[in-house]
Amino acid sequence: MRLLLDTHALIWALTDTRRLPGSIQRLIGSARNEVYVSAISFLEVAVKRTEVRRGMPKIPADKMLELSRSAGYVVLDVKAEHGAAVESIPSIHGDPFDRLLVAQALEEGLRLVTHDATLAAYSDTIITF
Repeated sequence: MRLLLDTHALIWALTDTRRLPGSIQRLIGSARNEVYVSAISFLEVAVKRTEVRRGMPKIPADKMLELSRSAGYVVLDVKAEHGAAVESIPSIHGDPFDRLLVAQALEEGLRLVTHDATLAAYSDTIITF
């Protein structure tokens, strides 16, 4: 299975696995699955850290990128097609970062892993926990 971790799932996978249910930990840790992380997640962390948003990780985005690569996650760059696809999905969720993650997952045939139940309305391929 090809998984795309949303930003919170990525943060927790790297810094606080206790926040992830065992089933999600097993999915991420399985050698049979390929785990992707989006470049947009690093942008989201960088933006929200500079705005001093509550709940953002204490480690900077560049350190998260380093940890992601060390964990063997595949970094998915944002393509023009991903940006254009945001226009074709309904405005169920207001966060532009999350909408782009959904568009990337749908465009690339990935299963988005998220804690945000609202995102599940976009597709039955989205895994929520």
